[in-house]
Amino acid sequence: MKTLNLITCLIVILLLCSDCSKECKPKVQSDYNKGGCGNFSLYQKMDNDTSSFLIVYVNRDKVALTRLEKTLEIGNNSDIFVKIEKFNKVESEIYCTDVGIPDLQIINTWDGISGEVKARIVADRTECDETYVVSVKLRNVILKDPTGNVINLPDMEFDRVIVNYPIGK
Repeated sequence: MKTLNLITCLIVILLLCSDCSKECKPKVQSDYNKGGCGNFSLYQKMDNDTSSFLIVYVNRDKVALTRLEKTLEIGNNSDIFVKIEKFNKVESEIYCTDVGIPDLQIINTWDGISGEVKARIVADRTECDETYVVSVKLRNVILKDPTGNVINLPDMEFDRVIVNYPIGK
């Protein structure tokens, strides 16, 4: 009986320490695409206008995002939105930075009124790394500005973008 208890005890100790030798490693930001931050926002310059940016915001926790692709409808939903912001001058780093840009102003905004965002987590948070990686596809997105001008956005994709890192890193 003592031998059985000793063997059981050793097995439990081995199981508990099996992860002890594994080192938790944070994601290397250079392994992924930039253009995102927070929990989470994605951005990229519009091809036809270098002073305009496309922004996609998804509240990961409220929409219960997982590794499986999830289709989310754009519209009156504060947990997800797509918009374009046009600025008075061309800048390269406007979003996800703690550095202010003097005299930078938004001169027009188009808000997403319909379409789909297909999103999934590519690499999730770990016990030693709060960053995670997402892929997002935009399909049939229509945006409108306050004066009624409409933009039909071509289907677009943000592939393997790292988010949720401290700003300034």
